Amino acid sequence: MLENSLNLSATYLKSFLSITAFILLLKGCVSREYDEFKVAKINDSTEVRLQLGSTNMLICTVYDSITSIWPLRYPVYQYQFGDINHNGNVDLAVGVFKATRYDSIKRNRLFLFQVRNNSIIPLWLGSSVGHPIVDFRVLEDSHGDQFIRILGLEKSEKYLIADYVWYGFGLTLSHYARREIATKIAKEYFYKDI
Repeated sequence: MLENSLNLSATYLKSFLSITAFILLLKGCVSREYDEFKVAKINDSTEVRLQLGSTNMLICTVYDSITSIWPLRYPVYQYQFGDINHNGNVDLAVGVFKATRYDSIKRNRLFLFQVRNNSIIPLWLGSSVGHPIVDFRVLEDSHGDQFIRILGLEKSEKYLIADYVWYGFGLTLSHYARREIATKIAKEYFYKDI
């Protein structure tokens, strides 16, 4: 009985997602008012692009056919990608501007997604790290491991640069690269290549 119920729920979910994708696709075809960030190449046949418009969305395509759409209901300030959880697959890091259940102030947040079976699914929607986020980058260390570098704001209103790594289920602070630094120094250090 439970198995039949789960199969029925999965069928309804697939139908709902297909209809939603079709509606969003039609909406995008009609208005054509959107902007795009760079495209994440997941493998030889699969790509994910972030399309900005009246409805921001992540769009997964396989051989140029749309297989999955993930609507983002918030303004997007950043889109990066890399193997953040070190499983050999490309993950998507999306910066959104929103409030949370536990923080009513709208701020820059961070969402992580992955592509599994040609569908975009959440990897981590924790959204907050130790300090308010100004910007982030996905970088690679000298061993080839990828991590997320955060340009953050200290309570003193000076800046910090912190590196976060994947730890089981979510991000954890690896170390602070810099603390209590002025705007110019923070931006120079943050935007330089490692």
